[in-house]
Amino acid sequence: MLGNVSGQQLATLDLSRFVPPSNQARELDRLHALQQGLIKGQQARLLKLRRLDGSEFDAEITEVLVEGDDGRDVQWLLRDVTQDQMMRLELEEANKQLKYLSQRLIEIQEVERRQIARDLHDDIGQQLTGLKLHLQRLIRKLDNQEAIAITDGLVEGTDQALAKVRRLSLSLHPLQLETLGLEAALRWHLSHFLEATPTVWELQIQGLLETISPAKAVAAFRIVQEAVNNATKHAQADNLRIMLSRDEDGLRLEILDDGCGFDTSDVALGTQSLGLTSMRERVASLGGHLTINSLEGIGTRVTAWLPSQRGA
Repeated sequence: MLGNVSGQQLATLDLSRFVPPSNQARELDRLHALQQGLIKGQQARLLKLRRLDGSEFDAEITEVLVEGDDGRDVQWLLRDVTQDQMMRLELEEANKQLKYLSQRLIEIQEVERRQIARDLHDDIGQQLTGLKLHLQRLIRKLDNQEAIAITDGLVEGTDQALAKVRRLSLSLHPLQLETLGLEAALRWHLSHFLEATPTVWELQIQGLLETISPAKAVAAFRIVQEAVNNATKHAQADNLRIMLSRDEDGLRLEILDDGCGFDTSDVALGTQSLGLTSMRERVASLGGHLTINSLEGIGTRVTAWLPSQRGA
């Protein structure tokens, strides 16, 4: 580990020879303090050491105090952890790359959703509107009551299809998020999504949401969207409470429901819902964390924390 040297030769060499010059003074002071009993020995601390040929390596050191006839000695137990450190650095780099790719995937997904929403609104929506206008024009020219009744039914069906297209377009990419902000977009989604259900909902806002970044606003909207969908579709909740709190440290989201609850071990394994997996990926891509607590027969609490980054 230290070079081509025997134990006998090693005993005659000065310790400073194996410590890089930048750390020599600090390590010698530490050894003196250990011998004097001023500090206690430490287990498994990392230190850069130097071999006899001058090459350096990462060592894990355990300090053992040995009482002898001439006073207290310090024994070093060394382990070369260079490979461990390299693997740790490679793992950290891989995690950074994974986080970056996850963020890019989410960004691309949102761009595609925005494009599909615009296509639905501008193309299919306009075509349905044009069809409705032609049908209404046709009604004014008809003098047969049966034909008028049939055409009226076609107009009503066109209106329903147009309404569905608009809801789908706004669900894919709520324009309120860009024009009016996160709170308005959430209130619109909750009122429209839950209007046909018996679920009673409440939205509480603390702090200013207007200045958060677009990426964080989209993430918060999608998290609430997925949590509300799960609460009504799977948990059959009667009551929902959504709370958003913004301060200088970040944005905290909490969604509470009184539904049937579920086994969170399945969620931890990622086996229950792709939506919940997407929530975790969105939060992780922004450096935050997500927790899901649920009790069967009691309800579920989803908590997300999105830290502030570069003032966002």
